[in-house]
Amino acid sequence: MRVAELGHRRIAHVEGPQEFRHAHRRRSAWEETLRELGLPEGQVLPGGFTAEGGARATRELLTLAEPPTAIVYGNDLAATAGLSVAQELGVAVPDRLSVVGYDDTPLTRYTHPPLSSARADARGWGEAAARALDRVLAGEEVAHVVLPPAEFVPRASMGPAPRP
Repeated sequence: MRVAELGHRRIAHVEGPQEFRHAHRRRSAWEETLRELGLPEGQVLPGGFTAEGGARATRELLTLAEPPTAIVYGNDLAATAGLSVAQELGVAVPDRLSVVGYDDTPLTRYTHPPLSSARADARGWGEAAARALDRVLAGEEVAHVVLPPAEFVPRASMGPAPRP
């Protein structure tokens, strides 16, 4: 996890709806990575993949007695709203808070600062799912489909952990 490499230890996650498989996988990957790196369990708040949810969760996280120094969001929409709330509260990004989204939507390049994000090959994943479905409908047995991992795209919303 890139934010851990930058010295962050209080890393929160604003998750998407857990009934969505991809939201659940994103949260699980975040939890597993923290464990593998020996980092403390981070705060998890629901964001619902919405701007409103991302803003509400960010406001709650940033008003904690010990707020996180990095927040990983389940998608770019929630992260963009979180970035705005941080600025509204006077929390400098990336000097005091690193913000990371997911999906690498075109908007990420136009936020201030530009949003770091993970880029998934949604089209390729969809094509693989369609091929598997075609095989199932044809009566074939289909093994678990292995998809390539998302690619991390670092931008200016991420920086070294602040010094105490």
